[in-house]
Amino acid sequence: MGRYCEAALCWSHDNKRKNLQRYPWMRDVTWVKFPPKATMRATWKKLLRRQDKFEITVRSRLCSRHFDKEQLQSDGNAVGFPKYFSWNNYGLVLNPRKSGAVEKRAQADTAVASGTLPGASLEAKPDEIGEQPNEIPVFAGSRRAPTTCGPHIADSVGREVTVHLQTKKIHKNIVGRMHSIPENIPNPQDHDYISYHQASTSTKSTQTLLTAADICRLEVKSTTPSKTPVEDLIDSTILGSDERVNFYTGIQSKTMLQGLWSSVEKGAEKLRFWKGPARSRGTKNYEGTHRAKPGKQHSVSIFFQFILTLIRLRLDLPLLLLADLFCIGTTTVTEITVTWLAYLNQTIVPALVFWPSQATVRANMPSDFKMRFPSVCVIIDCTEFFMDRPANKEEQYKTFLQYKSHNTYKCLVGINPNGAFTFVSSLWGGNVSDRYLTEHCGLLDKLNEGDAVMADRGFHIEDSLLEKGAKLVAPPFTRKTTGGVGKRLNVNEIKTTRDIARFRIHVERAIQRLKTFRILKHQIPTSLNGVASIIVQVVAALCNLKGLLYYGTNELAKKRLHIKKKPLKRLLM
Repeated sequence: MGRYCEAALCWSHDNKRKNLQRYPWMRDVTWVKFPPKATMRATWKKLLRRQDKFEITVRSRLCSRHFDKEQLQSDGNAVGFPKYFSWNNYGLVLNPRKSGAVEKRAQADTAVASGTLPGASLEAKPDEIGEQPNEIPVFAGSRRAPTTCGPHIADSVGREVTVHLQTKKIHKNIVGRMHSIPENIPNPQDHDYISYHQASTSTKSTQTLLTAADICRLEVKSTTPSKTPVEDLIDSTILGSDERVNFYTGIQSKTMLQGLWSSVEKGAEKLRFWKGPARSRGTKNYEGTHRAKPGKQHSVSIFFQFILTLIRLRLDLPLLLLADLFCIGTTTVTEITVTWLAYLNQTIVPALVFWPSQATVRANMPSDFKMRFPSVCVIIDCTEFFMDRPANKEEQYKTFLQYKSHNTYKCLVGINPNGAFTFVSSLWGGNVSDRYLTEHCGLLDKLNEGDAVMADRGFHIEDSLLEKGAKLVAPPFTRKTTGGVGKRLNVNEIKTTRDIARFRIHVERAIQRLKTFRILKHQIPTSLNGVASIIVQVVAALCNLKGLLYYGTNELAKKRLHIKKKPLKRLLM
């Protein structure tokens, strides 16, 4: 263990010699022993201004920075008393012209501390010490010449005081509270981590000529809402490129994100944030008028609330991480997410997830699909989403799926022959059957006479479709052979099964695209159980912005030919 200095606010230590680049003032520092005489030792102890109770031992030392060079002896002792400390800036010269007055104050302070002048008074005048307005402080290095020193005594509010040392008791009280650093003396170089800021009291007046163009520019700048540092950071990182936008929000490009935002921006200014079921009922007066929304606004702007909701849907980040990213609380994250999910469900879901007419489906159907199944208007399938285990026993029974060995939600989705979502049902318990869900989710009400529904072999809904004048397109079941053992299909049935599997696989691809939003891939938290159905519908609407899943043979050939012609056209230009 190395030696260290016992003086208050002095951080000299032997270990700092290992890093002289950082602590250059430790290069020539030596260690000074305390005097053996009891009276001298007591005086030294008072001059150190230690506020704690410490005892001087054989190993106690002071560093040589507190003495003049003439005071130091070769045997490790020192003559006189320590003079230079952090509160008198270790004797650094602030104004060379006032060095004589500073030296006089140092001599008087040393004399009073030694007790040779018991009736003397030490008075610090404000015009003798301090930095002049147009003068630059001059620092002489880590040590000073032996002719400059002087403490400047100030109380806690910066007013100079006159200390009359009449008795030993008064001297003891004054030394105990002389610990503040004067405001007009800079910090020593070796203690740069202790900062004292002083406000300037000088006043200056400046005359500026503004033109009409300058005033108009300032008015436009004042009306433009300024972004916070957090919003600037998000705008430059998360929204910096198309690749980042696709990764964080699930939207393919910045242009598409801005287009989506422009379609929902108008009504977002009057959003009433969700505060729970009891506080979110009824309508407010400002919602039906042109007046602005009253009350305190959120610290996050409406655009970045929209971005926060998309990020949570896409990446399913923890609430605390999102709260720290946007500098808000976790409760505010939940309020913003629930509010914007309900708003997006009312705005973009009806515009992007809708049931097209029979003529529209057949006009935009891929050529391969139209050749084999021209009457199919929708391809359906069921999918499950994991959820947290409910506390209610009845809900546990309704949501537990034996096939997944987990509590799940079940949802019926339908896509058109191109792969876009046209129907998304509400969420049901995981153990409900496919037939029951199809009959009660509202899909049959959308079918017209002559429509066909493509589904898997497990959907036994032929009789329900016949009541609507529709039919089911599903792989045929195997049947027992007449002359052999086992079950089989004939040649035509095998070909039909292959054709159905070729086109029905696209609903599986659509469900896979749905679960690229990790909030549906992971367990849906209990806090979002009330909006779980809305989450699926909003995510399906966002998936429809990604483009078509399936192109026919003719359409795909035209697309490839168009891609090949583009570079040739540029070369000809």
